[in-house]
Amino acid sequence: MATFDGRSQRLLNEKRAIEDLCKNSNTISFAVHKPMIGTDIPEIYDITFKLRTFIGINKDNTPIFGNKHIIRIDLSNNYPTFPAAITALTDIWHPNIKYFEPGKGHVCSNQDGIGNETMFNLLLRLKDILLYRNYWAENAPPYPDDLEVASWVREYGEPKGFIEALLAANADGAVKVNEDGKIDIEELVIDFMDEVLNICADPVIVEEDDVDPNRLMKMFTERYKDLSILKDATSLKELILAYTIELKNDGKIILLF
Repeated sequence: MATFDGRSQRLLNEKRAIEDLCKNSNTISFAVHKPMIGTDIPEIYDITFKLRTFIGINKDNTPIFGNKHIIRIDLSNNYPTFPAAITALTDIWHPNIKYFEPGKGHVCSNQDGIGNETMFNLLLRLKDILLYRNYWAENAPPYPDDLEVASWVREYGEPKGFIEALLAANADGAVKVNEDGKIDIEELVIDFMDEVLNICADPVIVEEDDVDPNRLMKMFTERYKDLSILKDATSLKELILAYTIELKNDGKIILLF
C-alpha cells in the first residue's frame, strides 16, 4: 500500500472531495491538467463552470453573457502552506478577476494563505464569484483586481440592474432576463400567473368588474421581495390586472378572492 507525506495525503483528500462535489453538481466539472511528479495525484486542475455570467460588455455598456467558463487552480506552489494560484482561462467580466493585461485572468479569491481553505470550499467560493454573489467593486481596500470592470459595476452594472438580473436569473426559482440582461418584468408576471394557474385546483370564472389584483399583487411581491423592480408597484398592479383579464378572456381565469 502506498504511503504519502502530509502534503501528498492532503492533495489526495482534496482530489476525493472535488470528485464528490463534481459528481453531485450539474454546473461544476474538472479535468486534471498536471499530476504531481511520479504520482497520479493532481497538482493543477482545470475547473469548468457551466453557468450564465458576464464575459464582457458591448459598446453601449450592456453585458455580454457566456455559459461555460474554465478556471485553472494550481497547487504546485507548496499548497497548502501557500494558497492556490487561480487563473481564469476564459474571459470573465468581474471586478475581482483581471480582464485586461497585465495579469489577465488572475483571480482574487481572498484565500487565507495558511492552508485552511479546502478545495471543496474554494470551488464553491469561485462559483459564487462567477454568479456575482461575491464581489468587491469599491475603490477602497481590499480593492478590486480590475479597476475598469469595477468602474463598470458601479456605473452600469448596479444602477442599471444588470447584476440584480444576473442574481435573479441564477437563483432558485430563477426569473427571466431579456436580451439586454435586464429582468423581463412582463415574463416574470406571466410565469407567476401561470404558476398560480397550476396550483389552483378549481379555477373560478369571475366578471371583469370583480377582478381585484391586490391579493395576487401581495403574493407576487412576497415571492420577489428582494427585487428593486417591486418599487414600481403601480405598473406591476396594472400588469397583473391586464394579464388576469387576458386569462379570463381565454376562459382560464383563476382568482382566489
